[in-house]
Amino acid sequence: MKKVFSILSVFVLGMVALSSCSGDDNDGGGNGGDGIDTTVTDDKKFLEDTGKEFVGMFTAEQAAPYTSIINAIKDSDTKDVGEQIDNIINGLTATTESPNLTVYKYAIEASAFRGRYVMSNGVWYKNPGDGFVAEFQDDKGRICVLNATFSGATKKVILYEENRKRYIYNSDYTNYDITNEQRIYEAELPSHIECVLTQGGSQLATVVVNLDLSNLYEGQRIELSRNSLNLNCVADFVGLAKVTVAKASYQAQGVSSVNVVVEKAGKQILTANASSQSYLAGAPEDMDENLLKSVTNTVLDMDILGKVQIKGTCDNIGMLKDALENADDYHNQYEEQKVRQYVNQANNLLKVSVYYYNKPEVRATLKFDVDKDESYRWDYNTGQSYMTYRYFPTASISFPDGSSYFMANYFNEDAFKSLVDMFNDLTKKVEDQVDTKR
Repeated sequence: MKKVFSILSVFVLGMVALSSCSGDDNDGGGNGGDGIDTTVTDDKKFLEDTGKEFVGMFTAEQAAPYTSIINAIKDSDTKDVGEQIDNIINGLTATTESPNLTVYKYAIEASAFRGRYVMSNGVWYKNPGDGFVAEFQDDKGRICVLNATFSGATKKVILYEENRKRYIYNSDYTNYDITNEQRIYEAELPSHIECVLTQGGSQLATVVVNLDLSNLYEGQRIELSRNSLNLNCVADFVGLAKVTVAKASYQAQGVSSVNVVVEKAGKQILTANASSQSYLAGAPEDMDENLLKSVTNTVLDMDILGKVQIKGTCDNIGMLKDALENADDYHNQYEEQKVRQYVNQANNLLKVSVYYYNKPEVRATLKFDVDKDESYRWDYNTGQSYMTYRYFPTASISFPDGSSYFMANYFNEDAFKSLVDMFNDLTKKVEDQVDTKR
């Protein structure tokens, strides 16, 4: 399973690399100045130059206010606060017992976390208060305040249940009794959450979340097979980006969807829409991996700067996962035809294409392919070594001229050296801002 996620990660990174690369209308085009190059070599130059434009939208200075906060709180002591909150939650525990069952009911109420939390000399302390407020100084000595408010309708639901057996031994450990325990964790969900972070009196970040709780059942367990949930969220990080989730909708029996817009300095730099159909059934403890097969007809539509579009579909997520796992299975890795058979299954399930400037021509296609490793083995019967090959699935990129490349080979440090250097320089400057000596 981990290897499957690794393969899909390379696939997604290739999408991001392509999508983060889009040029001005009059840059580098071999077709009359529409920004679209016609050869693979030119395309690489186009992607590198315009990728640098995208990365150049972000600077280490923009991240400095946030790393200043990280430096101040990353090694702070929260033991006292944590113990207080644990004591409050444990104090809200209702316990009922029967001859063979003990039920612990934990009420994780918002009131348990309300108060004024103050960091002094690296240690957090909790004081009484009606809302949730955290106060501290960043590493520049600026006063920072995080204020969270919860409002609107609320609904108490069961988040999680667990059943366990306890073995109670007698004094000499020669015998024991078995008792059953059930632990129930409840939480009161608010329909409106707003968090505001200020630094030196200026607003640094805001996060606003609205939840539609109408399809959750009061006092009952949240179940993926019957519940639905809708939310919208706006997260504004001053100097960095603003992320708007206009709608995120989960439907146990129907269409789930999400719409995301990322803005930088008032300009949309990324929009993404995704949807899928699902027909889930069963309680949460039964939600094993096979139920991924109930998620079908997934559609992805991503737009970067209005210049690059990535469109993809997946017929069945569970079947895609199975195909990639079978392609990477140890028992198949020395049989090229078997590996290719499963890779072809994956490609039949997942289709991803790249477009420029909303034009209908496909500029690139992302798919899976088969790579191989070479190694020598020793034949003890003949006393000689021989060459053997191990085959495995990997992500690839194909172009209209028929050329195809493994993703790792196409997006390598040599071909995109100046872009890689620019990105590494940015990340190093940000990392250097974080004080590792604390």
